[in-house]
Amino acid sequence: MAVLTVLPSGGGTGEVIAQWDFNNGTLNPSTGSGSAGYTGGTTANAQGEFASGSSSDPTLGDNLAWNTSTSLRDDGFRHLREGHTTMEEILRVTKDDTFGQFALGESAL
Repeated sequence: MAVLTVLPSGGGTGEVIAQWDFNNGTLNPSTGSGSAGYTGGTTANAQGEFASGSSSDPTLGDNLAWNTSTSLRDDGFRHLREGHTTMEEILRVTKDDTFGQFALGESAL
């Protein structure tokens, strides 16, 4: 499940703008309005866009989950955190990936 919520700057409760349960087998929200899509080199997983959902999903029957892959750059940051590569290697290999999860100025660690 994915939820897009707006929180007031002064505290208090948030307002749900859109919520996706993916049980309908589309990227249309189940509550509210909005859109879900792929960014930053993220694509549908090779096994298919939707996979079996969690056993804790209260919906009977149509129980799906959005099945995505990570972008090459984001996967590189995972390897960086694990100590298996360097920032220089990530930037060399992903020089055309401009929309990874982390902007170059943000910490991936």
